Amino acid sequence: MENTLHTKEMIYILLKHIKLLIAVPLLFALGGYLISAYAIDPEYEATSELLVNQTNNASGEMPATTDVQMNLRLIETYQHIIESVSTRERVSDKLDETYSFADLKKAITVGTNSDSQIITISAQAHSPQTASDIVNTYADVAKKEISGLMDMKNIRIMTKANPARINDPVSPKTTLNTGISFMAGFFLMLIYIAFSAYFNTKIYTEYDVEKYLEMPLIGSFGIIHSSKNIPKSDTQPTDFEKQLSDCHMDKELPESFRHLRTNIQFQKSIKKITSILVTSTNENEGKSVTATNLAIAMAMDHKKTLLIDADLRKSSRKERKQEEATWDQTKGLTTYLSGSGTLDDIIPDPEMSPLNIMPKGPLPPNPTEILSSPRMDRMLGELEDLYDMIIIDSSPMIFPDAAVLATKTDGCVFVNNAGKTKAAHAKKAVSQLKMANATILGAILNNKKKKQKNIIYY
Repeated sequence: MENTLHTKEMIYILLKHIKLLIAVPLLFALGGYLISAYAIDPEYEATSELLVNQTNNASGEMPATTDVQMNLRLIETYQHIIESVSTRERVSDKLDETYSFADLKKAITVGTNSDSQIITISAQAHSPQTASDIVNTYADVAKKEISGLMDMKNIRIMTKANPARINDPVSPKTTLNTGISFMAGFFLMLIYIAFSAYFNTKIYTEYDVEKYLEMPLIGSFGIIHSSKNIPKSDTQPTDFEKQLSDCHMDKELPESFRHLRTNIQFQKSIKKITSILVTSTNENEGKSVTATNLAIAMAMDHKKTLLIDADLRKSSRKERKQEEATWDQTKGLTTYLSGSGTLDDIIPDPEMSPLNIMPKGPLPPNPTEILSSPRMDRMLGELEDLYDMIIIDSSPMIFPDAAVLATKTDGCVFVNNAGKTKAAHAKKAVSQLKMANATILGAILNNKKKKQKNIIYY
């Protein structure tokens, strides 16, 4: 599987996930905002400033430059005293031990500037008043502690914290957190999209079909209901337009099958195509429904059409019950192939209706052997003289029956189910068809999302 992502593919993948790429970051941003605004308690910061400055001497002269330089050198010493254990313990005692030593260490920040004689003390708390009380107490204790230890009077409180001037919390930063949450969601989605694209194992779009299977896409459809697809053998439909319109969920579906019919007829104008095999990678991928609607579409174009149910592997009780309610399964394809009946016994006169159906008949114990028998070749030869188009619904490629039938028909249509067919398995199935020298007319994608569009064309 090709895992290299080119620029066009990356653009396509991003556009394919554009809703998630927008919605998820917005949800992250909303979560970040709600948590910041309502789940986290706000923190307010109060600041007090200490000035280290030599007072005027008795003669009234201003401090000399050497005095200022000495004060600057003392600031580092003063900072250590302010942050010391003894200072914090005295502050804790002053606050009636409301704040422990550890709490003060976490709440208090001391800052200095090498070019300034100012020491800044900041405190954070859940209210402006508490923050102001802590920092003002701390500044007062620090001033006394320094004066006592250094025996100097060159420090004084320049600014005290005022709770009335503290309006906005310093944390959480709601706007910043919202932006960070948005970017986190965006990058997480990019990572998710990149990994999902790189390790993608399923076919979702028309582009995936052409990329992984390297074959033309000749038809794509939405979700199809199968309950009305196959008319009973004893009452052939007379209004095929209504039959086709009744078996879909998307109103554009009949037009899609006409488009498929046109693509096949174009190839038919270039080479002989009378019998077409319809197969898929695995079971329940829409193969039978596609074959049925293709047969109806051909009959609508006034082509004498025969639909052959050659899937001899369906044996579940539910499937058998559905088929018994639709067709007479006591005779059919296996009846003829086993030599127990003639074509006249299992299909009506082609001139009576533009669409005839050949049921599978009783399930044999050896499907592959009976389908590969010379009698199958003779039957197809006779039917090609009676019908303009023969559509064969075979078993999926997990069984060898489809590869056997592919060598006996003029062309093969490979059905993929969007979001279900695994790309690696589909590639293997296509390789098996090519090894059998089957003529592959193209691929079909069904169960496609209604609003899905091709963004990249080749």
